[in-house]
Amino acid sequence: FRHYGRCRIVLGLGPTMSSGAEVKKVREDFHQLLQNAQGHSSTVDFGAFKENLLHLRDKLDTVNSSCVEENALFWNSMLQDFLLLLRNVTQTQSENTMQNEVRYLTLDILNRVPNHEVQRPAYQKLMECMMDIVVNDNEENAVAAMKKVMELHKAFKGPELERHVQPFLEFVRSMYSDFQNIINFHFPDTPMTEPRKELIVSKRSFK
Repeated sequence: FRHYGRCRIVLGLGPTMSSGAEVKKVREDFHQLLQNAQGHSSTVDFGAFKENLLHLRDKLDTVNSSCVEENALFWNSMLQDFLLLLRNVTQTQSENTMQNEVRYLTLDILNRVPNHEVQRPAYQKLMECMMDIVVNDNEENAVAAMKKVMELHKAFKGPELERHVQPFLEFVRSMYSDFQNIINFHFPDTPMTEPRKELIVSKRSFK
């Protein structure tokens, strides 16, 4: 094969994008999906979002091995888009839908961002979004969001963290005060004949 800029041409196979160009295209495609989805919640193609996110997750090693400047540029863009997706395009889920898969995939990728410094500009918004998911979403998404909260706590100790401490303590307090109801929910007097189809919300979770 021969190299031409950021693309390579494999003889007999036609042009193939380099890994860097492919990652850039994934980012641009995701951003375009997001732009198309805003204001059209009833017709959002969550299958396309899922496919894009799975592709991005497969390419994370390429993203994270890039130079500091490229890595920062990529994540500065993607973090803002991820926050927009979690807050405005998808909603908290009580059923295992494609929309929920997209939310979980987004959280999974967020938990794989390796360089804490690239997250600093978005730190406050990230914490607010993660805490909202911890409090209001289903238990699977809440656990993934809590993992991110713990990571951010380790990375950004100090005054930046203080405003998020009280809301978290209030959430824990509410869980303990409602503990008996949580037990009754999971262990009802009348045994369930069929497993629950809905996802358990975080406030009723033992996780």
